[in-house]
Amino acid sequence: MTWTDSLRNVRTAYRVVAAYQQRTLAMMKLARREFEPLNFACWFATEHDVAPPQRVDPLRKWSWDFVPMQSCAIALNSVGTRYWTIKPGECIVYL
Repeated sequence: MTWTDSLRNVRTAYRVVAAYQQRTLAMMKLARREFEPLNFACWFATEHDVAPPQRVDPLRKWSWDFVPMQSCAIALNSVGTRYWTIKPGECIVYL
């Protein structure tokens, strides 16, 4: 495979990942609108860690860790900032 072919494959892969992330965010925005007046509380990765911090060797992390939208959850609730404790009558939605 030539260098040009390799770069073409990388660009194609990047476009696929970017399209996936854009579609995922679009679905989350739609769900968020449907569940109004709930507010954004937090997001977190569900099947992996978030992107490694600066002091973590990236060669020891999964490659998908650099793409946190691959598998994540968005929490919506009526308060916005609190997301682990749910009070009576409060609603929390995970996307």
